[in-house]
Amino acid sequence: MELQRRRDALDRTARDLDRAQSQAHDALMREQERAASSRKRGAVKVEQRKWGTVRSATKLERGNTTAGQKRQQIREVQEDIAERPRQLQRDEVIEPRFQLPAGWRREGVVVQVTDGACGYDAPLIVQQLQVRLEVGECLLVSGDNGSGKSTFARALQGATDVQREGDWLLPAAEQVALIDQHYDALPGALTPVQAMAACQPQWTPSECRLHLADFLFRGEAPAQTTIGQLSGGERARLAMALMAAHPPTLLILDEPTNNLDMTLRAHLLQVLHAYPGTLVVISHDEGFIQSLQPTQRLNLPTSEGAVVR
Repeated sequence: MELQRRRDALDRTARDLDRAQSQAHDALMREQERAASSRKRGAVKVEQRKWGTVRSATKLERGNTTAGQKRQQIREVQEDIAERPRQLQRDEVIEPRFQLPAGWRREGVVVQVTDGACGYDAPLIVQQLQVRLEVGECLLVSGDNGSGKSTFARALQGATDVQREGDWLLPAAEQVALIDQHYDALPGALTPVQAMAACQPQWTPSECRLHLADFLFRGEAPAQTTIGQLSGGERARLAMALMAAHPPTLLILDEPTNNLDMTLRAHLLQVLHAYPGTLVVISHDEGFIQSLQPTQRLNLPTSEGAVVR
C-alpha cells in the first residue's frame, strides 16, 4: 500500500540518521581523545625538557584554533542530525471500524439496470445501460467530460430530478450515499461531534468522540469547530467517519481524490479497502484506481451502448 511504502521509507531514513548520529558522536570522542593526548604529550616533554624547538605563540594559537574549529564542526553536524528526526513526521494511520446494522446484506444483487437510460432532458444522455452489481463489488465508471458520469451517479442515488428509463433495481434511498469531491452533503453548521450524534442518535457523546478519534479527530476541536470551518482534508475524513458509522449498502464516489493530498488519498484507500458494501467510483486517478482494484468497468458512452465489462 502507498502509505505503508512511505512509512517504510521514513523508517529507513530514521535508521540512517541513527547511524549518522553514532558516527558523529564517535568522531567527537576521537577528536577529544586526540586533543587530550596531544596536551599530555606536550606536558611530558616540558617536564623532561625534551622539546626540540620553541613554538611561537602564533603557532600555538593556530593549533588551538584548528582543534577548536574541528570540534565545533562536529558539534554542528550533531545538532543538524539531532534536528532532522523531528522533521520526519510519520503519517498517521486510520483504522476504520464499520458499524454494520442488523440484517446487513452480505451477498446478493445490489444494483441491476437493464436497457437503462438516464438524463435531464430528452434525448437522455446515457443510453443502453446494462449493469449488475453484487455485494462487495466495485464498479469503475469512466468516460469523457460531458458523457454523463455524474448523471448516472445521481440516477443510482435516486435523485428525483434525473429521468430514468428501463428497469432499475436499486437499494432504498437511505441505503445509498454519494460523496463528491467537495463534500457538499456535510452539514456545515454542525460540529463533527454533532454530525456524528445526528448520524447515530443512540450513541453517547463519548462514543461519538471515540469513533471520530479513529479518523484522527482528537482533542476539543471536534466539539467546538463547525464543519464549515474545517479544511478540505478534514471534511474528507469526516465524510469517511460518518460513512463508517452508518455504512450504506451502495457507496458512490464522484472524483473523490481531486482535492486530496497524498496522505489523505492513502487514508481514503484505507477506508475503502475495509468497506464491506458495494462501490461505484468515478475517477481519472489511475494510481487510485489501481489501488482500488475495481471488479467491473463501465465506459460512457460506447458505440454499442454502456455495458459493464
